[in-house]
Amino acid sequence: LPFLFEDVDHVHRFQNGPAGQALLQSMRNRGIEGLAYWENGMRVISAAKPIRHPADVRDLLFRIEPSSVFQEQWTRVGAVGIAMPFSRVTDAIRDGIVDAQENAWSNIRSRGIHHLHRHFTEMEHSYLGYMVVASTEFWNGLPADVRGVLEETLAEVTVEVNRRARAQAEADRRAVMDAEAVTVIQLTEAEKDPWREALSPLWDRFEAEIGRDVIAAARAAKNP
Repeated sequence: LPFLFEDVDHVHRFQNGPAGQALLQSMRNRGIEGLAYWENGMRVISAAKPIRHPADVRDLLFRIEPSSVFQEQWTRVGAVGIAMPFSRVTDAIRDGIVDAQENAWSNIRSRGIHHLHRHFTEMEHSYLGYMVVASTEFWNGLPADVRGVLEETLAEVTVEVNRRARAQAEADRRAVMDAEAVTVIQLTEAEKDPWREALSPLWDRFEAEIGRDVIAAARAAKNP
């Protein structure tokens, strides 16, 4: 949900709390065991023109992940969301199929989006992360002692993965900022207010689907 989390630390506090841990187990009825959360950072908007205000995205075609939240997010500010795989993003930008996209800094640099788009906006409106999963049948079928060792190892690896992800995100951000003719706009809190006003109604719109308790827990994790 847009602007539900202020930063990555806010996300981690939620993930480490009861509601976040419950989400790890929410797919057991589909045979999927959630094991850990791995981060990639807050999303950044890129486009062929500067974006500061909601009006700046009107009529732009945004590449989005397949998500009803993202679809409605851009619809609310007059843009059009086009769902497509991440692997097609650079070709879609180059071919003029989309005008804009949102992603984490590491994905932006790895796909060379900064060579196609010159304007980036750090709005910090949403988060990109991953869930480490396994087959529930496989996981429960492991001997208890083996599963225990794997849980301890995964906990240690997760700390290191997230540390490296944060360092990589900052390195990729700096590399993009240093690229020729690239402009990075960092929105002030006052500049974010019109975006919050336009997009926060999505919280109520998707409350039944996501869960009022989950959204409340996310909001409560704002302060340490």
